[in-house]
Amino acid sequence: MRRLLAAGAFLALLATVLQAHVVAQPIPAAPTTRPPATALCPQWWRTARSVGWPEHRLATLDRIIWRESRCQTDVENLADPWGGSIGLTQVNRGWVRWLKELGVITHSFDLFNGRTNLAAALAIHDYACARHGQCWIAWGILEA
Repeated sequence: MRRLLAAGAFLALLATVLQAHVVAQPIPAAPTTRPPATALCPQWWRTARSVGWPEHRLATLDRIIWRESRCQTDVENLADPWGGSIGLTQVNRGWVRWLKELGVITHSFDLFNGRTNLAAALAIHDYACARHGQCWIAWGILEA
């Protein structure tokens, strides 16, 4: 009987310690749900997140979208080399074949869709990170 009481007391103490430990753990911060007040194209942050852009890349992506298209999906620059550039992030037509092979797009005009353009830009970004260690090189940005 003593052993049973001792075991019960031990379990009660263990439960208290575990509960205190769990309660004391910090709650990780949730991803920012709203763009900062300084965002240039805040209307695209939610879509960027939904296609997989990591939170820590959104500020740079925001500046690129602003610089390349002023947040507009219907922008096309035919003067760019390799057939011109399309959409929010001005994806160059030189990427179209590769993006088709990946299944990101089926035709170059798909890049006029904001969501598709952001998904394509993420694929290009990730490729550049892996291949060159320079994630933004397709947009002429070199990282230190």
